[in-house]
Amino acid sequence: MANLANTQSLFLLHQGDLDSAHVAIGKATRLCFQRGLNREQLWASKSGYYIHMARRVLHTTFCLDRRISQMCGCPPGMRSEEIAVDQPDGLADEDVYPDSPLPEPSITSLIQPYMRRYAAYAELVGTAWDTIWRPTVASGDRPALDVGETSLNSQLSSSIDQFRHAEGNSGDIQGQQDIVIRLVGA
Repeated sequence: MANLANTQSLFLLHQGDLDSAHVAIGKATRLCFQRGLNREQLWASKSGYYIHMARRVLHTTFCLDRRISQMCGCPPGMRSEEIAVDQPDGLADEDVYPDSPLPEPSITSLIQPYMRRYAAYAELVGTAWDTIWRPTVASGDRPALDVGETSLNSQLSSSIDQFRHAEGNSGDIQGQQDIVIRLVGA
């Protein structure tokens, strides 16, 4: 259900309906909390597939929540402190099945390497909200954010270089990842 709300929020975001996108992502964050996706210790008896997908849904929701909240000028619904879950492993989607053991992490994963960078950007947006944009922060109390555009661009370039030099990487996927990293970081 949370993944459906994520998809709805993305659709509404790209339609230009920010208010409805914010409502939809709010639904997704509440569903993640209600289902316990933010507390990995509750999943002890679950399959590897369930754990992997729960991590993907939670971190996708976290990143979308931060992005949409920033665009709407609203506080994020999901805070970093409320999440006790590792990021998902980079698995090739075509090798992941509910009734099979999880494969080894792959460099051709569609979710990695940019998920880590996108989560770091989401953290930055949350910090910016808490220390700069929140209406209750006095203008004299607003520190300069210790991240510049060049720093973010150098991190993105480093990720792209690491991906390009990885063994067994196909050119098509490499080009797609390059585009996605640039778009997400924009």
